[in-house]
Order: sequence, then C-alpha cells, then structure tokens
Amino acid sequence: MKRTYWIVLVVFAAAASYIYREYNRKMADVAALQPDFSVAATMLLNEFAAGDKTATAKYINKVIRVNGIVKQIDTDPSGFHTIVLADPAAMSAVRCSLDSIHNNQAGAIAPGGIIDIQGICTGYTADDLGIGADLLLNRCTIIK
Repeated sequence: MKRTYWIVLVVFAAAASYIYREYNRKMADVAALQPDFSVAATMLLNEFAAGDKTATAKYINKVIRVNGIVKQIDTDPSGFHTIVLADPAAMSAVRCSLDSIHNNQAGAIAPGGIIDIQGICTGYTADDLGIGADLLLNRCTIIK
C-alpha cells in the first residue's frame, strides 16, 4: 500500500510539472529562426497558383522569408497589423500578420515600399471565381 502511494505521488508530481511547463512555455520568436525558404512574393504566389498541393506540402508550417512590395497595411479593431505584399494591380497577395511582440514595426513601413518579412506559412485560400488568392503568413516580423 505504501509503495503504491509513492508511485501515485511521483506520477502526479511529474504530470503537474509537465503541465506547468507547457502552460508557461513561450513561443520561439520567428525573427530568431532560420528561414526554410527565401522567396519573392510574386514567385511564391505563382507556385501556389500552379500547383496548390505541391506548394502546400512544401511550404505549410515552414518559416518563410518573403520579399515584396507593400500593397497595404490593415489594422484590426484590436490594433494588430497585417501587411499585404503584392503588386498594386494584382488581386492575389501574401497576407502577413505581425506577431504581437513585433506589432510596433508596422509604423516604420509605408505602402509602395519593398520589404523582407519572415513568418510561418499557415495556408492558401484561392477565390472560387479565380479572381485572386491569399497566402497567409502568421507570427511575422519585418526583417528590413
């Protein structure tokens, strides 16, 4: 009986320790990560448009550094910024949601400028009508 008590106590303590560490774990800053790919925004969009499944397997959940023209900067009601990279005349774009710790970087850029931005690719949404598509990057940071 006493041995069972100690086993249960050790298992409980180990589980509690694991849960505490996971709950308080911080996400790695994407700025400190080495990118898996560096590519121009237009090339990336063309690759997804040409073969959605192949590009999805290659890029989804990878750290990508994208270079492109800032088409616009969107701000949601909570004050978080999304930087849209695309040719001003294009309907398709790379939408880069800034990480909350890098949200203040949005004030340093303006539409029409060329920047490098790094984030994690989380999806591609094609318009059913073929008008345009969006490639989504999350937890982004501006590199230059």
